[in-house]
Amino acid sequence: MVYVRRIFAAVALEGSSINAIKVAFDREGVSTPAEAPYWLHKAMRDIIFDDCYKAHTFEEVRALVGDGAAVLSRLERGKRYGIWYFGRRKTQTRQVSERAADGNVLYRKKQLVEGNPKSEWVAVPIVDSTVPREWVDAPERP
Repeated sequence: MVYVRRIFAAVALEGSSINAIKVAFDREGVSTPAEAPYWLHKAMRDIIFDDCYKAHTFEEVRALVGDGAAVLSRLERGKRYGIWYFGRRKTQTRQVSERAADGNVLYRKKQLVEGNPKSEWVAVPIVDSTVPREWVDAPERP
């Protein structure tokens, strides 16, 4: 979370570009979430525009999950919550075989990932990230 807060602060308070933050993190040797050798522009962009970091009030959560949702009874009215969406993507995995040059059969898994329409996503309240909402709202959302 330290680096997530730093990303939001750099964008919201300093007006830094995603590329500038990426270059700074790579220079400093900041480890990536996926333990890759360097930060990906897309990974930083995904962090900046993910609703899980945006603090929502109880009323906003109610509007997203629906009045009849059982999860509302477990939430406290005065607290804020992030939103994680279940069902954003549909993944199909299948096993495929290929014949190698030496005649052996090689098996591997192949995945097809498609985005679901937003109407099919299920909003799930999660613990507040503590990133100030002004920082999360600062970048223009796509």
